[in-house]
Amino acid sequence: MYAMMVNVQQQKVVVIGGGKIAYRRVRSLLAEQADITIISLSLHEKLHEMWLEGCITWHQRDFQKEDVLDAFIVIAATNDGAVNAEVVRSCSPTQLVQRVDDAKNSRFHVPATVHSGDLTLAISTGGASPKLAKRIKQELSERYHEYGDYIDFLKQVRKSVLENNQSEELLEECLHPSYVHSKDARDELMKKIEAM
Repeated sequence: MYAMMVNVQQQKVVVIGGGKIAYRRVRSLLAEQADITIISLSLHEKLHEMWLEGCITWHQRDFQKEDVLDAFIVIAATNDGAVNAEVVRSCSPTQLVQRVDDAKNSRFHVPATVHSGDLTLAISTGGASPKLAKRIKQELSERYHEYGDYIDFLKQVRKSVLENNQSEELLEECLHPSYVHSKDARDELMKKIEAM
């Protein structure tokens, strides 16, 4: 698998199925502002709330081939293997499609992720052990929980260096561990940079 991050903002995502797994996929896609349509006879209670709030579109019926015609991403998340297989067959070779019950016949996988501001860490075991991925996610979450502010600081410094033609050595200096955990140290360096 080729690891990459995909911008799904305003992209059409069709999810076939309305259960717990569908909810997990929709929740993370909605956070990235995807345009989500669900095809399912019933909805998980949290999905139903999202629908009532107008966050997603829901067609309360069985899957039809036409449902995936203009979708950027398609997720086959029913508890019926035959339906999931039909969803995959209905997709064009250029569509990103995931069959949640069959990793081999999916064109992408969703790794476990840890977020801290703009820092994103992805964990995948290639389907071998989701429990291990979950454990590693917890460990990384504890280790990197305060990196959000640090990443914002790095972004500010990089912007200043590029805009003001300052020494790139500043970028190297920012990587010293003291700046990760100390807001005071970051503030001091920013003052020094602004005075240059």
